[in-house]
Amino acid sequence: IPGVGKEKIVVCGAVLISPRYALTAAHCPGFIDSITVYGGVYDTNNLDVDGAQSSAIKDFFPHPKFYGTGPMVYNDIAVIELETEFHETDSVKFIKIDALYPEPHLPGADLHIVGFGADNFKDGDFVLTTRLHSAEVKSVDHDTCQREWSKWNATISSEQICTSVDPAGTGPGDSGAPLIYKRHVPGSNTTEWRLLGVSSTGTTPPGESPDVFTRVPSFCAWIGNVTMVACTL
Repeated sequence: IPGVGKEKIVVCGAVLISPRYALTAAHCPGFIDSITVYGGVYDTNNLDVDGAQSSAIKDFFPHPKFYGTGPMVYNDIAVIELETEFHETDSVKFIKIDALYPEPHLPGADLHIVGFGADNFKDGDFVLTTRLHSAEVKSVDHDTCQREWSKWNATISSEQICTSVDPAGTGPGDSGAPLIYKRHVPGSNTTEWRLLGVSSTGTTPPGESPDVFTRVPSFCAWIGNVTMVACTL
């Protein structure tokens, strides 16, 4: 879901975890009075599409240990409390948070990113998009990610997940957008989408180093304390 400012420009992404709460990045703008959160929107030029829902932000809870050093930010996760509850429909869905990300799935796992971030870099500037994009990306192991980010004097923590940037990655406007994957439902033959991360950090121009996401399962206890929404095994 996008957070859209007064100029109808996507400020950040977010992901619904219940009718009342969404997750985003803590570094996203704090001027919450001017942002509207939308669900079921696939083009920001058409915010009134059938099935769309929207809400003002009632409150914004950045993680209490959020901080930045150099090009990297840590504990980069926040809870958005919505003024108006969203309802689950064909076009608006709530996602479960994995209590434990299955580490044997790494590295090279097939993950998916979804967002409204800039999709092009031209003449030294980003080209904003109005349309929702999704892409399949690969997970990048911690040591490789650390080696790539060392050139920027940045440290990758255990609370972060890295993903590939070729052929696709994140861009400005994707901060807070979800990193998801399909997991088999225990005791059945079905699968469901699970949340693994929220977009935190990339390079400018994109593709210089792996994209970095906050590892949401690392924050299940804090999310539960704020929202009463439990992570799922």
